[in-house]
Amino acid sequence: MIDRIISFVEQHRMLQQGDCVTVGLSGGADSVALLYVMRELTPRYCLTLTACHVNHQLRGEEGDGDEGFCRILCERLEIPLSVRRIDVRHYCKANKLSIEEGARELRYRALREASAGKIATAHHADDNAETVLLNLLRGTALDGLCGIAPVRGQIIRPLLGVTRAELEAALPQFRGDILQTPPMYSALKVDGQKLYEIARRGGEVARKTRPITIEELTVLGEADGDYVLRVRCSKGTYIRTLCHDIGAALGCGGVMSALRRTEVGGYRVEDAHTMDELCALPREAAQRLLLPVDSLWPDAPRITVDARSERLARCGNPFALGVPDGTYRIYAASGEFLLLAQVTDGMAVTIKSFFEVS
Repeated sequence: MIDRIISFVEQHRMLQQGDCVTVGLSGGADSVALLYVMRELTPRYCLTLTACHVNHQLRGEEGDGDEGFCRILCERLEIPLSVRRIDVRHYCKANKLSIEEGARELRYRALREASAGKIATAHHADDNAETVLLNLLRGTALDGLCGIAPVRGQIIRPLLGVTRAELEAALPQFRGDILQTPPMYSALKVDGQKLYEIARRGGEVARKTRPITIEELTVLGEADGDYVLRVRCSKGTYIRTLCHDIGAALGCGGVMSALRRTEVGGYRVEDAHTMDELCALPREAAQRLLLPVDSLWPDAPRITVDARSERLARCGNPFALGVPDGTYRIYAASGEFLLLAQVTDGMAVTIKSFFEVS
């Protein structure tokens, strides 16, 4: 993929040796990918690389979060970042422009002020097709049906040849049983030290790959230039590392900008209730919505024991159980959930008890 981007850059003569390039960095997936691409191209063209983030002050805390993300990313990559805050609403009102038009004008003005040379933006091939379609729907004549230009003045668009189809084509290698290298910012330990503690000191150590399983990896769509993926995976999977590895396979870089966990061990987000919802209900109605604790282990077989084994279990003693080795949910004859037990060689030992002690 990076070879294709280089070919596209050279075909349109976007870069020359020693160029100063400022990347327009919104914090979305496309602009972050572009930043990684330009960082990759820096040694090849001896570039002076900087980035500029424009906060339109239209999305409140969400926009401030994007600004903070860009600051952290550029600090980690050691790329100088300029942040410009613009009052889009005031400008649009004063100049009788739509929010979209005013934001575009002010954004490019801010980028030009921040740049000492060329400005790289993250438009890609799908954006180009959309622009041509939009122009057609607006009634543009045939001689006006041009898309987004790869080079226009000091503006360059190195990703204009990258499509969603290429992302789709890269995903199969990440499905099934694969090996993943844990990120430095994780709680795993190396020589007794947590990796994130080493990373915060600016260090990095070699990490062993770990086997994981990706049962599903699907592109659901795009939102504001970000690709939305659905992943069903085994425990121990780092989704942000998966995004990074997909970007590396594409040759353009990848970063996770948001994560929403929709299911864990059979618990689905659509079945969940917020604390506010529960607090607004009468106590009995709220309690009926709570799941029993034994639902945590749906795959552990249910065993009902006799009175003697129940007495032993309540006293914390092992008891005989003629079943294969494994983990079991143990119940009294009354139906009360007593404990979770590990059975080895016909003897059950308590893992965790749940009965009330009188």
